[in-house]
Amino acid sequence: MRYEKRQERVQEQVEDLIDELAGEFDLPVPFYPNVRLITVHTDFNELGIPQRYYLPLVAVLNHGTSTYLKSQKTLVTAKPSRQAISEEATHFLHLVNSRIRLAGKNSSDLNAVNIIIEALGFLGSKTLEPSRENIFQGTLDILPMSLEEEQDYLTRLATANKWAARTLKGFAFHQQGYGLGERMFYDWIQRGTTTREIRNLFLASFGNPGDATRAFRDLRERYWPIPGGSDLVFGAN
Repeated sequence: MRYEKRQERVQEQVEDLIDELAGEFDLPVPFYPNVRLITVHTDFNELGIPQRYYLPLVAVLNHGTSTYLKSQKTLVTAKPSRQAISEEATHFLHLVNSRIRLAGKNSSDLNAVNIIIEALGFLGSKTLEPSRENIFQGTLDILPMSLEEEQDYLTRLATANKWAARTLKGFAFHQQGYGLGERMFYDWIQRGTTTREIRNLFLASFGNPGDATRAFRDLRERYWPIPGGSDLVFGAN
């Protein structure tokens, strides 16, 4: 019974966070995600989630984090704190409104849209929980790097045992996304970026070829320009 009550509280907490963020940016909430609280005693077979997600769920459990499974419309958390679930609640609200489809995108658009997803995830979580910190502060901006330079840099980070568990693309998506999201957040609270602009980004589907790449390039130029300028677009090489 104790677990059932915790499960109910987490479901309510997620719904409250979604409502709070939706109110901030005037976004509709067509429905709420299923929420699953997992513990060391959880039998994954009873979650109603396909086995292909079990490995990511183990990572969630081991690291005390959360994840949103878009295809399952399910938010899974092992740590039901406001900070731990705010980013995944943001991902839900973003993806259910934008209806972004990853299938069929070229590599540049696919990389760009994944970065934008992470940018809004960080911005939303920072809006809900202002104490949220960008864990990638202090790392070098990888956008101006060649692929070889990126790989060498990630290897050096892994050797230092700082980001050993991150793949190159996973690191890139989050570093670029969190960096953009943080800069957008501070520009917004200083009344540079408007609420309407953020709302439009939440709603954008990037359905046409080149849409996501152009949006990412524009965001970088506006919020995080490369010193000296550059025509580089992440993932285009």
